[in-house]
Amino acid sequence: MTQQTIPRARYCTHCGGELQPIWIEEEQRERFKCSQCGLINYQNPKILVVAMVTCGLKLLLSRRAHKPSAGLWTPPSGFMEENETLEQATARETWEEAGVRLDPERLLLHTIVNLPSISQVYVTFRGEVQTTEFNCGPECSEVAFFTEEEVPWQELAYPAMFGFLRMFFQELKTNQFDVHLSHVDTHGKSRRRYYLKEVGEKECSLGSKNTMLDD
Repeated sequence: MTQQTIPRARYCTHCGGELQPIWIEEEQRERFKCSQCGLINYQNPKILVVAMVTCGLKLLLSRRAHKPSAGLWTPPSGFMEENETLEQATARETWEEAGVRLDPERLLLHTIVNLPSISQVYVTFRGEVQTTEFNCGPECSEVAFFTEEEVPWQELAYPAMFGFLRMFFQELKTNQFDVHLSHVDTHGKSRRRYYLKEVGEKECSLGSKNTMLDD
């Protein structure tokens, strides 16, 4: 894996002043501060979601219509938007790319992948549908459900996806899914598996003003 440069903002989103690097002693790290209004520009990791949607032993994949990786296959995925949960983002991306509706409340956590070299975190959920109906969206040139043997293995969007999909199909065949935590950087990758005996029902605890959901 090669080191990538993370683009940063050059100007303040508040007043348009130029951002300059300063050392924050309390945090022991460098930040970028506006030379005019003094506002600190915090750059935090981007969160992306991935949908592993299955119908029986078939997995939903979409062929990307735009860069990066145009013409190659990947599960529905994309960045979170403001004011939505991880599950809602996963359902939205699946609908936008493939025209497949998912109930966010029925999605189950499958994988979290940390990519510190490009400041991104991928969160993968799995969901089931009863039919292989789909409607290809503008972000994709093609959408299809594949068995493991039918997957276009030489046309996957990212190298790491080969092993990930193989692992997922093995779990799919046995219906024994675990939760995986992965870390990928310039030195390589590592993965930790959390073995689950069962997945509990979602509980709703009502407070005076807010609703809190605990899994």
